[in-house]
Amino acid sequence: MGIHIGRMMSWPPLNYHHYHHHRHHHVLVSFIYLFLFSLCVCAQFNDPNSQDRRRLHVNPSTSSFKIVQFTDIHMGTGHEDDTKSSQLLASILDVEQPDLVVLTGDVISGDMFRQSTSVYPKTGWNTKALWDAVVSPMKTRNIPWAFVMGNHDGEGDYNMRHIVQLDMTYAPLSLTQTSRASGNKLTDYHIPVYNGDDIVLNIWMLDSGDYMCESQYGYGCISSQQVDWFQKTSTKLDNNHHLRQQQLQSFPSSSSPSPPSPPELVFFHIPPPEVTDLFRSQRTYGHFKDEGICCWAKNTGFLKALTNRPSVKGVFFGHDHSNDFSGMYEDILLAYGRKSGYGSYGPRGPPGARIINMEWSSSSPSSSSLPPSSSSPSSLSFDFDPLSLSLSSESGVMKTWIREEGGNRVDDQPLHRAWARMTALHCCEMDDGTKARHHWVPLFVCEIIILIVCQLVIWFRVMKRNTVASRISSSSSSSSSS
Repeated sequence: MGIHIGRMMSWPPLNYHHYHHHRHHHVLVSFIYLFLFSLCVCAQFNDPNSQDRRRLHVNPSTSSFKIVQFTDIHMGTGHEDDTKSSQLLASILDVEQPDLVVLTGDVISGDMFRQSTSVYPKTGWNTKALWDAVVSPMKTRNIPWAFVMGNHDGEGDYNMRHIVQLDMTYAPLSLTQTSRASGNKLTDYHIPVYNGDDIVLNIWMLDSGDYMCESQYGYGCISSQQVDWFQKTSTKLDNNHHLRQQQLQSFPSSSSPSPPSPPELVFFHIPPPEVTDLFRSQRTYGHFKDEGICCWAKNTGFLKALTNRPSVKGVFFGHDHSNDFSGMYEDILLAYGRKSGYGSYGPRGPPGARIINMEWSSSSPSSSSLPPSSSSPSSLSFDFDPLSLSLSSESGVMKTWIREEGGNRVDDQPLHRAWARMTALHCCEMDDGTKARHHWVPLFVCEIIILIVCQLVIWFRVMKRNTVASRISSSSSSSSSS
C-alpha cells in the first residue's frame, strides 16, 4: 500500500527513468481515449438521427389519424411550376388539416439540374431553396412530415445522402431518418403513432432505390436485405407490443392468446410488381393512364412478406404520374398517390394528393379492458368496402380518397373490372433494359384481328373459286358452240 501511495506523491520512485517512460505512455493512452471519447460525443450531437422529433399521437377529439401523401412533386422545372406546386400543397393542407404529411419521392427533378441555366437563368439552381418551397407549407402550419427517396431526388447537385441530410435539418417537424441496417438504402425507418403511452399505428418508410434492383437493370426495389430488416424489426415491435398489452391486461400466462398488433401502413416510391397482377385480376378504382406500371426490375418477395402480417393494411406509392388507381391484393390495399405537383408530366387531370384516414372506434371491445391512456384499440381484421374505398372493423375504419387542386374531393373513382382473358401486364422497364410499351392488350382485339384475317382468306378463296368456275363455264360454252 505504501508503494502505491508513494507513486502518487510528488517525488519520483527509485527507478526514475522507468517511471518517466511509463508516465509518458499513460499520458499518451489517456490522450487517445479522451480524443476518441470526444469524437463519439461530437458524433452523437452531430448525428441527425439523434435529434429530437415530434412524437405523433392520435387526434383526441376525433379518435383518428390523418395522413396526406404528396408524391412526385418534381420541383425544379421552372419558377412558375414551382410556385404553383407550393401553392397546391398549401391549399390541400388547409382543407385536410392532416396529422402527418408523407412525401413518397421525386420531390425534386434532379434530372433537370443540367438544364438549370435555361430553367433558372437569373437565380440558377438552388436545391435548398427548392426544398424550402416544398416544406414551407408544412412548417408554417406546424405539420410534421416524413420523406422517402425517389429515383430523381439525388440526380442534381445534391446526391441522395445530401438530400436526406438536408431534410433532417428541419427536425423536429421533419421525421425523416437515415438507414441503419439495410445496406446502401438511405430512408428505411419506422414511425410509431401513440395513444397515451401505447403504439396504436406503425408507419413504415422504405427506400425503393433508383435504377438498379440487386444488380438487375431496371427500376429499383425493396431489396432482400431490406425485407430481412423489415421482418426482424417488425417482429421486435410485435414482441414489445404483446409484452406491453400482457402487462396491462394481466394475462395469466405467456400461452394466452396474444393481443393483435397495431395496424401498419407502408410507404415507398416505386410500385411493386404485384400491382400489375392487381390491375389484371382484381377490381381497381381509379385511373391507369400512364405509359404503364413501371415497377421493380425484380420481385424480391416484399409483398409476400407483408401478406404474412395481418396487421399491414395499406401500401402506398407513386412514380407513375398518371396512375392513381387502388385495389385490394390479398387483404392489403395497394394504392397509387395522385401526382402532387406541376413539374414533369402528368397527371391527366388536376394534380392533388391521396388522403389516408385511420379512425378508431371508442366502443371497440378491445378497448374496454384497457386503461384510459390505452383506450384506442390496436387492430382487428378489416373488411373492404369498394364503394367507399374503406377498410372497416369493430375497432375502426381506414378510408382513403383523392383531394384535387381546387378543393374537390374524389371518393368515387372509376371502376375497372377484372377480366380473366386480359393478358398479363409487364413492368415498363424490363430486366434487359428494353421498354415494354404494350402494357396490356385484351385478347378480344387479337381475336378481332384473327377473325378479319380469316374472313379475308375465305373471301379470297371464294373469289378464286368463282373465278375458276366462271372460266370453266366459259370454256364449256365455247366448246359447245363450236
